Amino acid sequence: MLAKSLANPPSQAQLARAAGVSQRRLVQAFRTVCNTTIFGHLRQIRLQTVRRLVEETDMPLKQIAFEIGYGHANNLIAAYRDYYGEPPRRHVRKTTDA
Repeated sequence: MLAKSLANPPSQAQLARAAGVSQRRLVQAFRTVCNTTIFGHLRQIRLQTVRRLVEETDMPLKQIAFEIGYGHANNLIAAYRDYYGEPPRRHVRKTTDA
């Protein structure tokens, strides 16, 4: 449910209702199992999706940012650099001439 809509993710309350537990229980269980917060995990999913899209498509960063929930490409680039240690352009799809 969390990864289905990266641009508009469900709230913790919605996730808790879907799981049939309280928000507190959900947060505790998530941290125990995943060793991160719910929205820390969402950030990981978003940035892994960015990397895949940058490597596999020719989509501009502005479009990728919009589709995964970043308001501006600069915010996406900063988050990507923080997560991977380098900007997304380092992972741009390499075209091969055959």
